Amino acid sequence: MNLGVWFASICLAVWVTLGGYIYTCHCRMLCDELKAVVKTGEASSSPSKTTARAMQVYYQDKLVMSAPAEVIFQNSQATPELPEASRFLPDSLRFYLLHNPNKVLVIKGLYLAKEQNSTSFENLGIARAEAFKGLINNDFNPQQIRIASAATSANGAETGLLQLSIEDLPAVTQENAAAITLKDPKQQFKAEELKILQSKQFVYFQTGSSLMLETAESRTYFQLLKQYLTAYPNSQIQLTGHTDNQGSEDINLPLGLQRAEDVKLRLGQQGLPTRQITTASQGSKQPIADNNTEAGRYQNRRVEINFLKQE
Repeated sequence: MNLGVWFASICLAVWVTLGGYIYTCHCRMLCDELKAVVKTGEASSSPSKTTARAMQVYYQDKLVMSAPAEVIFQNSQATPELPEASRFLPDSLRFYLLHNPNKVLVIKGLYLAKEQNSTSFENLGIARAEAFKGLINNDFNPQQIRIASAATSANGAETGLLQLSIEDLPAVTQENAAAITLKDPKQQFKAEELKILQSKQFVYFQTGSSLMLETAESRTYFQLLKQYLTAYPNSQIQLTGHTDNQGSEDINLPLGLQRAEDVKLRLGQQGLPTRQITTASQGSKQPIADNNTEAGRYQNRRVEINFLKQE
């Protein structure tokens, strides 16, 4: 064998060996040492994905409802921010309460010690719970929502500052029912109805409007009020109009009175005895919620219904 043929044979052998190695290890990734290198490289170069925490609602240890993402609150703010994936949550809670009248939704707002409370509420947790409550269309028994709050040591997160749970609606005991029985045996009301009549009630309004926002809850209450005032002609109620803090008091005071008068007119149209109804206005002087948020201003645009004299 001459030198040229021998050299060509050596080159061919090297080429076949090297080609086989490249195909086996680099193309098909069948070499253990390279698989280990690539696997390590993928793990180090691809950051792990974080999954948003779900908003879960429990009754005792049973999961009642779940939303993909939690409600968000910015630092020292009470306005809830609902991620797109969880926008259905308020309506779902309303639907649940309407179809489970023996259940209570507990809305618990949390707050960090370092946060500033610029609301009119006792603490930022209550403000957050009340603001979220304002997102739920309350055409159900108002006793089906309870507000709670607590301080938390969470590490400054925007999420995890609202907790929702379901409890049983406390039953009215026979002793309580007897204590609020009407004097007139001809006109008997249920204990739950009497509790509603004896508590302050509200109707709400759009900005700058005196047309009340009527709900199934308000219609039920007005029917109950009509029955009571008719049965007890010496009873008196007062309608007090309120506004949010938008605009001057020169505008808000008359607007509050107009709201009260319009509610009185509406009640008269529904058959309530208007001679037993008086009206007044406080304008924007007595807010019950934070005027810095839309939810708070909505709660302040109201007419309060109170008994001045109840038989």
